Amino acid sequence: MCLCDNPDVVESVVLCLQSDDVARLSSVIGLHAADCTLVGHSPRWLRYASKGRSLLCLAVLYCAENCIHWLVSSPNWSNPNRPDPTGCIPIRLAEDRDDFGALKHMAPLSTSWCYFTSFEWNPQWWNPCTVLLWPQAISNCGLERNMLTRIHERGVPPFYKEDIPPNDCRILFRLCGQSIALLFELFMAVPEHCAFDIWTGKDGVPMGKRRFWPIPPVNWELSHQNDCDEYPYCLHHVLNELMGTRDEESLLAELSATWRWHRFSMVHLKDKEDTGTQPERIWGPPTLKELCRVSTRRQLARSSTRGDSHPPVPSMENYLRRVCSLPIPKALQSFVMFRDLWPDVDWIKNCIRLGLREYFEGELTRPLLTVSD
Repeated sequence: MCLCDNPDVVESVVLCLQSDDVARLSSVIGLHAADCTLVGHSPRWLRYASKGRSLLCLAVLYCAENCIHWLVSSPNWSNPNRPDPTGCIPIRLAEDRDDFGALKHMAPLSTSWCYFTSFEWNPQWWNPCTVLLWPQAISNCGLERNMLTRIHERGVPPFYKEDIPPNDCRILFRLCGQSIALLFELFMAVPEHCAFDIWTGKDGVPMGKRRFWPIPPVNWELSHQNDCDEYPYCLHHVLNELMGTRDEESLLAELSATWRWHRFSMVHLKDKEDTGTQPERIWGPPTLKELCRVSTRRQLARSSTRGDSHPPVPSMENYLRRVCSLPIPKALQSFVMFRDLWPDVDWIKNCIRLGLREYFEGELTRPLLTVSD
């Protein structure tokens, strides 16, 4: 019996992916390798899994980051750009789900041109990972200010909103504070990508007037708590509180004001003789290291379009792949990738695995283990 037709083996593999257990997955595949068709020197499971899904696509669906890393590395070398018989492309699926954990292993190996989401050539939703990976694709479009509200809404399961594509893995309030902070950092590097004014939220700003510098002063009367120590997570709370009560312009202005409150002001202790130990917030610039990261991002984004063609043709390399090619230490590569602002593991665990029942319904002789929300 072929491995991918054996319900017991299918369930064993699924359990490995649910627990993200590489050692157990390797053992299961090795144990049953003789029972399945070989593709080259690898079991057929590495190319085609249950109902035509490749094992790499299933690993992405289950957010099995360690298994993804094992599958794309030696000796497996699963191709993140190879579509399975259902048409699923692993790296596109990860991008559609805004799964940074999966993309960090696949994007450096990818030479794909898929700089838009897999659902549309002119996407209505720009996930934070899309903005990070494909700056060359945004250059001629310009990000609209409704980007924040639309990707906030996109986490609603598709049976609530028919226009939302399946396999989107986040819960309703999916745009966490780290993602919002990441977007503003990317706007700081390449402000011409925004068709709106970053500070006021006004729409329709001409290309020549899209600027980040100079940064306007912080509004010290901002409703944000002066003693807030939850940055960047507080940005998530601000977005949730204001959704539905503000128009896009004022919502964006409030978010950007909260962001720069934390980003460009710092706590300073005055002279004890004057104010005791009461802290004071003062205006301050980014660190030199952060400014260098902004400059590096800007140079890589602007050099990723071949300007000698009309219209300009985007290069094939995504941003993470380009950074990995730089002759700099791994720790610095991670910093230039903005890894410090990627959604953390606790947030990724708040995923709803949409679509899994569709792929496995009728496949198993007994019910699949329930995946908790």
